[in-house]
Amino acid sequence: MGKIHPIILTIVFSVTAHKLVFASAQTAPELQQLVTQLHDPATSDEASTQLKALAGSNADARRHLANELPGLISKSSQDPSQYKVWINSVQLAGELKIEQTIPVLVSLFDPVRYSRTAVSTITSRARLDDDPIAKALVRVGQPAIGPVSGILEGKDRVQHTRLRAALVLYNMNSPEADAALVHDLQTETDPRVRSYIEERLKGHPKTTVH
Repeated sequence: MGKIHPIILTIVFSVTAHKLVFASAQTAPELQQLVTQLHDPATSDEASTQLKALAGSNADARRHLANELPGLISKSSQDPSQYKVWINSVQLAGELKIEQTIPVLVSLFDPVRYSRTAVSTITSRARLDDDPIAKALVRVGQPAIGPVSGILEGKDRVQHTRLRAALVLYNMNSPEADAALVHDLQTETDPRVRSYIEERLKGHPKTTVH
């Protein structure tokens, strides 16, 4: 196969770069409009759906949301009338695995704030489907292991909060998260928390509990 002439390569790269810049310029107004709509309870649901799709394929949209969501989650959590904005922002953080939201999600972990729309069953509670903050941390995954482990190992925390943290780590279903649970068992003094972790880890047979 013959060599591609340098001039042809230059033209191809130039056209490609132009297309990327043009696409980015087209996306910017749409992105800003969707973020504005995300802030409004009346339009938040639809905006959330579109932002999820856009950020899944657009790096600029993802970066913008990484900057936007932490503040929006914090602000909307303080106003009951902004519930839709809050729940959509939290779900976006988890579904898009936005690491920058971990600090605010951890800060809002306790007291628990249950979803108003989730149908609560034994299975859904085990998956944390009715616990938006915990569910988002599960979805963010590995980057959240350390902060969630900090909640679990905080012996001054109330028992229910620590049990939820253990369930978050269990639902991550990764060797690193299971290792964090095993690590807690080494110093765990609460019989209920210890029993809870041991029972959950039986569902992950490859994990060795000492």
